[in-house]
Amino acid sequence: MAELEHLAFSQLPLPQIIEELCVEAILEQKIARLVDVFAAHHIPYNVEKTAYDPVVIQLQAAAYEELLLRQRINEVARDNLLEFARGTSLDHLGDFHGVTRLLDEDDARFRRRIRLNRQGHSTGGTVPRYQYFALSSDIHVKDAFVYRVGKSPLIHVALFSDSPSGVADEALIAKVQAALDCPHVKMTNDHILVKSAVQRVINISADLWLLPDEGSFVLEKAEQSLREEWARTWRLGRDLSLSWVLSRLMVEGVHHVEITQPCKDILVAPHEAVALGEIALSLRGHAY
Repeated sequence: MAELEHLAFSQLPLPQIIEELCVEAILEQKIARLVDVFAAHHIPYNVEKTAYDPVVIQLQAAAYEELLLRQRINEVARDNLLEFARGTSLDHLGDFHGVTRLLDEDDARFRRRIRLNRQGHSTGGTVPRYQYFALSSDIHVKDAFVYRVGKSPLIHVALFSDSPSGVADEALIAKVQAALDCPHVKMTNDHILVKSAVQRVINISADLWLLPDEGSFVLEKAEQSLREEWARTWRLGRDLSLSWVLSRLMVEGVHHVEITQPCKDILVAPHEAVALGEIALSLRGHAY
């Protein structure tokens, strides 16, 4: 993954064009302005703190209307920024950058392709360039990692599919290979090999003891926790350690866990990945 992709765009502060809104602050500004105008015309007014004063009621309505207007301005500003644009607004941003949304593609994936397209505008065959064309070749490509091994001129493209196992089948590999071998995509001297990132599927079995009064539904929560956390942290070279598996199975309501399969940590080569296969959790009883 390109270094620029690691930037936490969602953690950046809001652009200055997007204003923080507070109806109370707007109302205070309007009341202060009104008091100043009355004072300039020598009109006594000292009931601005009274909620049922007709003038204050009108200013409250005006403040709310202004809040709605400012919120709409904020929405328009957001629709022009890649990180915030959604739906058809994002489609138009993509069109501006020469990127079209794929059928059934969600905003997050589409946004990433737009960003990769911009980062990959180079004649040097950059990582973002090949990632962009791999992701654009088929909606079933969940992710693509581009790397070299040592000083070898061969460029490896490892695919994660959107299947539960993450394994890229031969048809998907062939489609991405063809896309990357196109003359307008591949650099003249590049040699590209596309393969599945997932080389092994690991089944997990564990015995669980629950706290008193807890039901078997806790086992479903534990399996869900394990799968969701692995999907979130899944990447090339990520080992599957028993201690990590145990920690994810220790959801609320579980007293303790004993893993029966695998028997040892699963160590992964730097350019390979493993997927979770069947997860068999057995309820062995309750403990205090």
